Amino acid sequence: RVTTMKQEYAKASKAESGTYLYHVSECYRLWEEIFQSRLKALTWFCDLIGMNIEEFKLKAKKAILFHDAGKLLPTFQRQMQRLIDGQPPDQNLNFRHELASALLLFMIEWETLKRDPSLIPYEIFAVLGHHKPLYPDWRSFERDKSRQDSPGLDEAAIQRILQIAHLHGLSCEIDMSLALMIFKSPQWPLILLNGLEERISSTTLSSFSSIERRKLRIIYALTKGLLMTCDWLASAEKEKRLPLNHEITSVVFQIKLKEKVEQEGRIYEKRPFH
Repeated sequence: RVTTMKQEYAKASKAESGTYLYHVSECYRLWEEIFQSRLKALTWFCDLIGMNIEEFKLKAKKAILFHDAGKLLPTFQRQMQRLIDGQPPDQNLNFRHELASALLLFMIEWETLKRDPSLIPYEIFAVLGHHKPLYPDWRSFERDKSRQDSPGLDEAAIQRILQIAHLHGLSCEIDMSLALMIFKSPQWPLILLNGLEERISSTTLSSFSSIERRKLRIIYALTKGLLMTCDWLASAEKEKRLPLNHEITSVVFQIKLKEKVEQEGRIYEKRPFH
């Protein structure tokens, strides 16, 4: 049984659906459903690129259960309370919660990452980029990199995040004193981004074969895609169910994408990502 002294919000709603516990639980429920219903395809995919399905499953599970951990930042909670109370948002409270989510996950995996400096934690990058694109110069986080007073997660928030992850079958350990020390640093986002940048520097990636780099890109894309799908569906106002349309091919998808963009009055530009 999960107990807490106060309510933590993931959305600006007093209803149960606005709570952090509800949102994470819904994301996890949808993720389990996706993983089980597509297990054959996911296993085939992992075999194809030479990855252990259980390793991939664990990393994807971590991304799901920690992707919104940063929403327990005091700034985010104060902003939600303002909106719930009918007040306008306070621009001074704006802060990219994904940064705190990614840093917490980085700290949880610190021992493994420390043993292997060349390890690319694609699940952490998926968490960091599940709202906005990631760029080599981190320009998506320009505002937050320059802050001199970055908000941090306290011990109660970290314990709560770990408690909810444990509720869904994931037990994680963390060096609490180290985590709190880093979160108290005024510019901890730079510590995170610099640590991640070291792992994707040109010198590190040049030691990887083209096949290994392609494998990383694909597994990152799949992890991020699963996370974003669950996040979007869990945040839906109406029915939360998996899309079961297997009729869409790449050609049909591009036609639909082109139509949507043009309906919005924009010009569709085909990109390799699509």
